[in-house]
Parts: sequence; structure tokens; C-alpha cells
Amino acid sequence: MKNKIIKVLKKNIDVDHIRIFDESYLHRNKNKLHIKVIIVTKIFYGISLIERHKIIHKIIEKNFYNKIYALDLYTYCTSEWIKKKFFQSKKCINKN
Repeated sequence: MKNKIIKVLKKNIDVDHIRIFDESYLHRNKNKLHIKVIIVTKIFYGISLIERHKIIHKIIEKNFYNKIYALDLYTYCTSEWIKKKFFQSKKCINKN
């Protein structure tokens, strides 16, 4: 299912980076998925967090209606992602 979600999102959005995690093990209901999506795209630049989530929800609902129980979204424009990655890398460097 993860690969199908990635394919659909890439078909609808010019994605710079995408990661999907299946967190269904957190729930008793194994018939529906709990998915965490990290998505980075230029189209999110200047768009509010709520609007970003609406874009993703619309795509997911259209293609996976009634198959996903929970959806955690982490949406970034490219510049936000670069800053976030740099910050995380910096923490790793300090651990050496």
C-alpha cells in the first residue's frame, strides 16, 4: 500500500521528497491503515499548513477512500525541509 500511495502522490504533485511509514501496528483495527506521510514539494511554498493538508487529504480520499484509518501529515516546502535537514544533521555531527 505504501508504494501505491507514493505513486498516487507523485502523479498528482511534483514531489521533491516523500517518506511513508505504516503505523497500523498502533491500532487494533488491522483492516484499515494508519499512515504517516512526510512530503516535501515546491508547491507548498507560501501555502498555510491547513491548505497543504487539504491538498493531500483530497488526493488520498479520492484514491484510497475507506482504506486509511488514520493519516499523519508532515508537509514541508523545499526551503523548510532543507533547514530541517540541516538542523538534524548538525545534531548528528555534534554526537561524534
